[in-house]
Amino acid sequence: MILMITKENEKLISEVCLENGIEDYQLLTTVANLYNFTVTELKNLNNFTQLVVDITSINDTDKQLIDAIVTLKTIYMDLRITILAIGYQPGNTLLSKLFSESIFNFVTAIEYHTQKEELQKCLTTGNSYSDSIGYRFKEDNKDIPKSKVIIKKEYSKKRNSVTIGIVGTQTHIGTTTQAFLICQFLNSIGLHSCYVQANNKQDVEKIAAMNNVANIKDMINYNGIDMFKDFIDNKSTGYDFYIYDYGDIDNLNVNSYITNDIKIVVCGTKEWDFVNISKVFKSLNKVQNDINFIFNFTAKESEKNILNGLPEFKKNIYFTEYTPNPFETEKNQNIYHRILKEFIIEKTNQLEIIEQNKFSIKNIFSKGKKK
Repeated sequence: MILMITKENEKLISEVCLENGIEDYQLLTTVANLYNFTVTELKNLNNFTQLVVDITSINDTDKQLIDAIVTLKTIYMDLRITILAIGYQPGNTLLSKLFSESIFNFVTAIEYHTQKEELQKCLTTGNSYSDSIGYRFKEDNKDIPKSKVIIKKEYSKKRNSVTIGIVGTQTHIGTTTQAFLICQFLNSIGLHSCYVQANNKQDVEKIAAMNNVANIKDMINYNGIDMFKDFIDNKSTGYDFYIYDYGDIDNLNVNSYITNDIKIVVCGTKEWDFVNISKVFKSLNKVQNDINFIFNFTAKESEKNILNGLPEFKKNIYFTEYTPNPFETEKNQNIYHRILKEFIIEKTNQLEIIEQNKFSIKNIFSKGKKK
């Protein structure tokens, strides 16, 4: 869905959408300040894949507009942003700053038919870096800083003792890596989690031996993760989240796995990997509808085929980033947020906007008010 913000160019937008069969869009003519709109509506933009901003219709300062765009691009990384800047010319400082923030879709033409052509391309195929290179800063202005948003959020749990069961479609598919990454993610947002070895691989024992880590009542702590060698009593240990690593599907304790609040299956994407996915349906039968599928090492061109091959699970299919280090804290965060959304609550939404090459905080704001 496309969100269009304009006051003066409704006719242009409507005609381009009609001529190109674009029906799924929303037109807003009441937004006077994009910065304020971004702060107050930040959480309500999940359903939009594109945003069109007519900068002749808003009263933001250049700095406010840049800050708003940087925030939107940081939080909604796949959001395509088009700037309507009718009458502006390549070389304009504001457009050059937007280009430096990887905004490549501009509509600036004076002639109406050319405006339509430019907008049509922005809304359909989109412009590349090379298409819009004319908006780039000239060499004598190349030191203009590029902004970056640092997101600082606080979270709380919705209830105690949430259990997450993870199983792989085969051995060495990345099940333990995903379990560790989810632990790291939960710990990084201030929630108390632990890893439980619910298989016979003895990875915890190997980690302890290789790194000379002391055992404390069948538990070790490594890279900030509490790791248990076997099943534990959820009521007495007091963690917010328990991540159970069940190993591979061939050795799965189905009766234990299906009792978990969240069920995850880790899959590969090679042709022979799909044979193993059929084992999941055969083994789990009645709980198929609430499985989350995490696909590792997926080529971009393969994602569509996977989604089409499992149409009933489209909302529960996730494609991970390449993560060779199982103890990284900033990988796949969007995925884990989506999988765990029913069990965590976002308490605050603070953003810091920084000019990267100056290392100084430029702006801090939280939802509903500017600090």
